[in-house]
Amino acid sequence: LPVSSVVAKPAPSPVARQGYLVLHEDGQVQNFGKHATFGSATSGVPVAIRRHPIADGYWIAAASGAVDPFGAVSALDSLSHLSLNAPVVDMAVHPTGEGAWLAASDGGVFALGQAGFYGHAVDLDLVAPITGIAAHPQGGGYWLCSEDGGIFSYGEATFQGSAASIALAGPA
Repeated sequence: LPVSSVVAKPAPSPVARQGYLVLHEDGQVQNFGKHATFGSATSGVPVAIRRHPIADGYWIAAASGAVDPFGAVSALDSLSHLSLNAPVVDMAVHPTGEGAWLAASDGGVFALGQAGFYGHAVDLDLVAPITGIAAHPQGGGYWLCSEDGGIFSYGEATFQGSAASIALAGPA
């Protein structure tokens, strides 16, 4: 598959040096290393693939908020029945694998399963759209990243600085 079709950063293995999965814009999943693929995205425009931290499987999130499980992972809630104000752009998995967060480009955050909700950036006057979310290692919060390098921290995720004041060569 051409490199230009990659839509999400790789989903690394929970076991060091065991490989990763790459999600392509057509929903296909490509494996590198010792990981099997269990299926491809079927619920709309794919935006993120995330491995379970323990079980052999992964989830694919779509811009609509749909989350499809593959392999030995439990189904998570889906937002596809809602009318979202902005598309989902990324997903972070709770360290237990029993929940996840979806981030929308307008700063909306949606907690699924056992993942707690710690806040969102919807009410902020964002200079640039949100492009990513990362979970706190213990699951007690998360960071949002905006296209201009801005970082927004929630819960136990502490703010350590951002690249918002730096002229970036491309979007974060």
